[in-house]
Amino acid sequence: MPPLIPVLLNRFDPHSISAFLVHKGILYYSISKPGPTESPVTSLIRGICEEFPLKSLSITRERIHTTHPLQGICKGMIKVAAKRACELDLHDFIKFLTSFEGGAFEVRPPIPLPFRNPDVLVGSMAPRDSIPRHLTSLLYMASGRTRVSAMLTDAVGRVLAISWSRTHSNRAAHAELELVQNLYADGFTRFPDHSTLWISLRPCAMCAAQILAFMDGSEGFKIRFLADDPGPASKNSCLFEGSALWRSSGCPKVDIALVDN
Repeated sequence: MPPLIPVLLNRFDPHSISAFLVHKGILYYSISKPGPTESPVTSLIRGICEEFPLKSLSITRERIHTTHPLQGICKGMIKVAAKRACELDLHDFIKFLTSFEGGAFEVRPPIPLPFRNPDVLVGSMAPRDSIPRHLTSLLYMASGRTRVSAMLTDAVGRVLAISWSRTHSNRAAHAELELVQNLYADGFTRFPDHSTLWISLRPCAMCAAQILAFMDGSEGFKIRFLADDPGPASKNSCLFEGSALWRSSGCPKVDIALVDN
């Protein structure tokens, strides 16, 4: 038995959740407890995409196994950045580990780096009727190869957080996902009441699932996007009324709309 496997077995807590996949004789695994922005499945995918950007596509095409029921964010991220996953009970999980003969690598998700810009964060309030135009210039200050960005404002239009897509270096690092991860790192457990999430493009299945999970308990929360996505990525999300993921998520009522910028 490889030396890392007994270590992994000793670390495993039945109350924690684990996810792993095997690619070319290497077991890539993640161990963590569930939270509003992360699961072992999403940690595994995000970590692989961050650590191995050039070969992440081939690695994450392998079947992912997890010891916990797949959440909406898991299904959304699998649809966008992986291939397939299945649930594994504790007995089969331990049986697999004790019989595995390859190497092992612990995958850790990238550490969120909250956006900091005092000029934006303490900027004066914008009149309600000029918010879309006021935010458009900020949303399109995108970096890298993408122009997808996301911004959160409070009830009076002040900017609370902003994030841009990093898909040029990590195909799972979409703007909305990055923004929620950064908010959570700053101590938020949900979107503030009466806040608005502005997005330059309608969210995909992965980001929609993360948004839906993080808006749980928020009052008066709104989503506004500046451009529609004609492809299947957004039309198969839990925020697209009538889609399969929308129905499997309980047909949520979400205030989401396209705005004229």
